[in-house]
Amino acid sequence: MSLNYADIDLDRARKLRFSIQDLRDLCRRLGGISIVALLEKLGALDLDAVHVAVMVGLRHDDRRLTPEKVDDMVQGYVDKHGSLIGLLAALNDAIERSGVVRRREEPPPGEGDPAKG
Repeated sequence: MSLNYADIDLDRARKLRFSIQDLRDLCRRLGGISIVALLEKLGALDLDAVHVAVMVGLRHDDRRLTPEKVDDMVQGYVDKHGSLIGLLAALNDAIERSGVVRRREEPPPGEGDPAKG
């Protein structure tokens, strides 16, 4: 069984995790967008999407997070690593681990299965 979270080093070691309810809330907070649109926004470095995704992805870990604290964590990550690339990768990984979208390495059902010929 795979883990349903992605590790990320922000202000401390943290675990990003998204349940189906979290993803619904995240998409609602960004204007009622789809999961596909969410992934596109993250890929386009939409900073509002990054901020809300970090906030929602960490709320299971720390219910006392504030928007200001999340801003500080994201800025600290950029200061330490020079870009958001690793954080975006962790967000995408956590979304994939939710089970809502297929993981990249998984073939579609019926493909790659020798028994299906």
